[in-house]
Amino acid sequence: MKTSNEKRYLDFIRKYNEVMREYEELLAETDLADNEIWALPPLLGRRSLVVERKCAFADESERYMEMLTQPGQRAAGLKELRNFSATTESLIVVDPYIYSGQAANAETIAQDFKKSIRAAGASLKRVHIIYDADESNTANAIRKRIHEMLADEKIHITEATSAVLHDRIWISDRSRATVIGTSLNGIGGRLAFILPLPSDDLIELLKYLDDNGLSRVAG
Repeated sequence: MKTSNEKRYLDFIRKYNEVMREYEELLAETDLADNEIWALPPLLGRRSLVVERKCAFADESERYMEMLTQPGQRAAGLKELRNFSATTESLIVVDPYIYSGQAANAETIAQDFKKSIRAAGASLKRVHIIYDADESNTANAIRKRIHEMLADEKIHITEATSAVLHDRIWISDRSRATVIGTSLNGIGGRLAFILPLPSDDLIELLKYLDDNGLSRVAG
């Protein structure tokens, strides 16, 4: 039985995803060169909408979390992902556009991913990436460099493709997950939330991935 706060949280996530879908559709219909003029406006002139907002689902009353990454705050967003991945052995990354971007930036993107998943640490053994294989969303140079980086770190990688999954979600050891409002490459470029996925939603998500053959993480 969900509490009223949990229901409000889920309702907020749904509304947020709807707004971001509309925003990305708007950007897709504009000239990429003009994207800067379509950037989300500053919120009430404040530096951050949510800097230290107590998380209603934290297991300790005094814990705080960063919920919003602003343009220019890429380092803070990547740090949130590093914290999430700290003890992960098997990571599932649902990100349709994880391989998107300029081929010239392949090394930078691969290194950011390496840091975010703590690939050089002792914990991570397996990474499974679910992405959109549409050529317009995938830069082969980026995909190749990420695979090379994982191979260098002796991390086993598997993949699945889907054109129906929109949201970006990282799943650690099938036991906890975080929702990211933009792809890895977009963190710090646009306003984006990084929020924990409620356990009930994670169960439903894993069931969907399992039922559709998308969640394989080989040993």
